[in-house]
Amino acid sequence: MLEPIGLDLSSHEVDLRMRRRPGFTVRAQTCTWEVVVLRVEPLNGGPSVFVAQPHERLRAFMADLDAGRRDADLAAALRHPPRRQLRRPPRTKQRLRTGVEHEYVVEGPSGRVDVRAIVDGLELGVRADPTDPHAQRCPWGGVVTADGPEAEVATPPVDVAPGAVAQVVALAAAGRTALAEALGDGYRLEGYSTHLNVSAPRRGDQRLALCFATVFAPSLMLLLDRPTSPGLLVRPRPGRLELGGEFADGRALGVALTFAIGGTLAAASMSRRVAHGLAVDVSLQAAVERYGWYVDRRAFGCDLYALGREAPLRATGSGERRSAGAHLERTWDRARAALAGVVGESELAAVDAVVTGSVLLPRAQDGVAS
Repeated sequence: MLEPIGLDLSSHEVDLRMRRRPGFTVRAQTCTWEVVVLRVEPLNGGPSVFVAQPHERLRAFMADLDAGRRDADLAAALRHPPRRQLRRPPRTKQRLRTGVEHEYVVEGPSGRVDVRAIVDGLELGVRADPTDPHAQRCPWGGVVTADGPEAEVATPPVDVAPGAVAQVVALAAAGRTALAEALGDGYRLEGYSTHLNVSAPRRGDQRLALCFATVFAPSLMLLLDRPTSPGLLVRPRPGRLELGGEFADGRALGVALTFAIGGTLAAASMSRRVAHGLAVDVSLQAAVERYGWYVDRRAFGCDLYALGREAPLRATGSGERRSAGAHLERTWDRARAALAGVVGESELAAVDAVVTGSVLLPRAQDGVAS
């Protein structure tokens, strides 16, 4: 596994363990990626006070708390609780963010383990997710939970800027290391799947997902998946687009994530006419479990993974035939233009190298054009 070296990930670290302050304790009550609600509870009994902090201000708040700079105002709030018990949550900034969810099969001394049976006994972080009783917010910044029988490691959302892709790759590696250490000797993690997440507007999310599925999906499938993979999931989620495929880490993950960000940005700004001109014929299936679409490896009238760059695709508008390699070049041109000034040159260059063929596709198959 290739891991970025020398990256400072401390800005994502947050320790949400209970604090004992003079006269009261502070603990995480509810954690989301947008807001964390802290419960301030008096030591001598009485009603608690709840404090909501936007995620981007949480580290500073906890540092002030540890330094004693919040003692006076929190003690005052306990003596005179706010009369309004329900308030609007703090507003968070709308910005372009990205992250990764990795699923792992856990192999134990006696074979494959159902993670749901053991995850609650692992001391990984704080349990305060409002919808997932297995989820733990970890000191490295992300979440570890169970997704069915597999373990899931989710990175925190990272603001997209030069170097952001490398940060996400490094955070995903840090989460895997934390889970492996918590499991201990005798357990082994085997990569199962990757879910790439990119911020997307809530309005028009279905159109965005369909545009990605018909224009950018075959290219991402070449960059992310391997010859034995089934296909790609394209799911519009609240405030983001989720793209699910084969497990990837290191350089391969960085290349796929960079393309996913650029493809999402391009699809969001692309006119219907331009999208129609770039789209290829694809047979979409309804995704299972969650709303969205599944793009099978044979959804383009051929086996995309078996043929690689040479797979023949048919343009929706003109009916012309183009190879998957030529389509990869066209879609990357669009995605790359959308990424100008958004990500770093090294991140663009890493995708350039794969698209042009100077670096093999991350999941090249022996004896097949890649």
